[in-house]
Amino acid sequence: MKKLNKTLKAYFYVAVLIAIAWTPLSAEAVTSSNPGFKLAPNGITVVCTGMPDGTIGEFNGQTYQVVYSGRDAAALEVAYWNKHGDLDRYLDTPHACTSNVKVLNYAFQNQWAFNGDIRSWDTHNVVSFISTFEGALNFNQNISSWNTVAGKYFKKMFYKASSFNQNVSKWNMSASINIELMFAFASHFNVNLNKWCVATLKSSWYYNNYDYSTPAWTLPRPKFGKKCALTPEEKEKKIEAEKQAAIEAARKTNFSYVRTINER
Repeated sequence: MKKLNKTLKAYFYVAVLIAIAWTPLSAEAVTSSNPGFKLAPNGITVVCTGMPDGTIGEFNGQTYQVVYSGRDAAALEVAYWNKHGDLDRYLDTPHACTSNVKVLNYAFQNQWAFNGDIRSWDTHNVVSFISTFEGALNFNQNISSWNTVAGKYFKKMFYKASSFNQNVSKWNMSASINIELMFAFASHFNVNLNKWCVATLKSSWYYNNYDYSTPAWTLPRPKFGKKCALTPEEKEKKIEAEKQAAIEAARKTNFSYVRTINER
């Protein structure tokens, strides 16, 4: 009997060891093995370009999750946020990384209670911000660090976002082609947008009623059709192009001079 008990104990310990070996890694263990999150030069934006959707990682003492990098058109659309429960996922894990997102249409539409801190979101790839915060009545977070360089469509972005009044004066709007009703009914908004570059919006059709019913807005508005100042990268390219043109012109001049001498 004692021998039988020892045998049973031995089998029990073996079974425990096998169970431990085959137990899936915890979330903490998984996250610690997924580096790749980085901080942008502004010291705020968290970058995860090219990382697979759903990747979880520890960064700056917080847990981040890559959202929507490989679904259909690679876009955060209303179906993605609401019908598939990913808005709930975001609210449960507020540190989302959005580097691969191209569309933020309707992301927080009619989420009247939402006021989450999303300043770390990487939006440099986002082309469309249509109705992103439409009807988000309580949203008033600082998103001045958002990169809108690729943004084309801003229609109704803050429509009826009646609490929103954050400084977005430094947003790069040079690619924008539609800001219709962008701030309409954003009743507390009052920011100087005089420096916005909106050169592509020469027709009022594309900025029709962008500031409709904004009684608090007394500061300067954008100047539509205003010529855009060059970005640092564009200035560098321009200088380099001018250098190369000067070198080529000098080469041609010298070649012409030498040929003239030889022909004499």
